Amino acid sequence: MNANSLSEWLLAKTPTKNVPRWVDLVLQRSTWKARRKLMGKPWVLLVDNDIFHLALTHVPKEIDVVVPWPSPESQGTVPMVHRVRRQWPSSEHQSFARYLPGLAQLACEGFLDFRVSYELLSERINFTKNLWGPFRWEFSLMGGLEKLESVNGVPLPHGPLVANSDPPDFESPGEPELRVFEDPETRELTVSGVVSVGDRDPFGLYPNNAEIQNSRMKHYGESGFTKLAGIFLDENIKDFRHIWVAKKYEMDGFLSADVKLHRKLKAHQGHRKVRDLGIPVYSPETLGRALGVEPVNPYVCELGCEDSVFSSLNQGPITNF
Repeated sequence: MNANSLSEWLLAKTPTKNVPRWVDLVLQRSTWKARRKLMGKPWVLLVDNDIFHLALTHVPKEIDVVVPWPSPESQGTVPMVHRVRRQWPSSEHQSFARYLPGLAQLACEGFLDFRVSYELLSERINFTKNLWGPFRWEFSLMGGLEKLESVNGVPLPHGPLVANSDPPDFESPGEPELRVFEDPETRELTVSGVVSVGDRDPFGLYPNNAEIQNSRMKHYGESGFTKLAGIFLDENIKDFRHIWVAKKYEMDGFLSADVKLHRKLKAHQGHRKVRDLGIPVYSPETLGRALGVEPVNPYVCELGCEDSVFSSLNQGPITNF
């Protein structure tokens, strides 16, 4: 019985309250071959940011719930936030997602060593923040793996900070203005104002980051990178920078869920410069197959959360993914 069949059988046979107990059992079954293969020699992989997009299996949604309100004799509805299953944009992404539970489990156990790079961290500044630290009502297969070690440093803030020795005034009427205050003695920074976790660079520490990064990409001078990037369109230049970094630091591969990237590599697989890449570019599916990871319904992993029973099992069966 493979891991996916085991999860479906357990889900059908196990009382709801006991479901979280066997999620780890399913993941161990999914990864047993890979753990034997990687024992004593973990693979080091550069991980693209779109893996974190793919890993988000559940998102918050406001749902009206019928309650005995405003009085016990009458019924009304109250909006409540529930965790609901997310739909992936394509069948390819869905296939990728089936292998990500096992890969994330291997990374948590140290059999895979996931890394990031300077440019990957710079890209994150242009994204919304909640991908790197999911809320209570979200669920990510990469939970606990948000803070990965960079192989070549991190982007430092270059935006102007508003320094002021006066303490922030939280009693002022109206919307508070975002300001950064520096304590003249401790040199510690205090932020006043309301910051939405969905904001891109809410503190303004990296102004015009996307434009600066795009310009920087076009001026990297390593000959190997320029030759590789030269045969592809500008829209892929970031992807091939990541591939070059993974090769430069002698990693075991680059892990990406970018469907366009994998299609382009496949279309150019006969090109000499692609054949001479010298480093594998994996999707979660190809990496999983290479390691012997068994695919698992990715929705199942959320059932290991303490609050999952009332938030997701009420949405119907999750089998036949």
